[in-house]
Amino acid sequence: MPKCERCGKYFDELDTRMELYNSYSYPMEYDNVDKCLCDECFREAMDDCESGVYHEVCEDCGKTFDFGSAKSEFLSIVSHFYKDVDLTLEDVCGNGKILCCDCALGYVDSEYRK
Repeated sequence: MPKCERCGKYFDELDTRMELYNSYSYPMEYDNVDKCLCDECFREAMDDCESGVYHEVCEDCGKTFDFGSAKSEFLSIVSHFYKDVDLTLEDVCGNGKILCCDCALGYVDSEYRK
């Protein structure tokens, strides 16, 4: 059993894989987790937009990106430029495609620009 880098507890890798796949607005892949974290520590890191924890590959442009950094940047830009839009990067990815911040912003712009 792997040991969490953050809290030191041992955890069941299969349970953590299933939790990641089932508990977010889009299915996250355990193989994209960049740190050995239990489910609880992973959730905290993702909620805090921590970088270096999870990566994805954008299905539009093919860029590999750090999800925590992209999530934080997306929230900052959307809250500043699209005040009536209440979306997170996870919401946009939940629409069927994994998108980096730039491509997700392009989607938001095409859908919400007035």
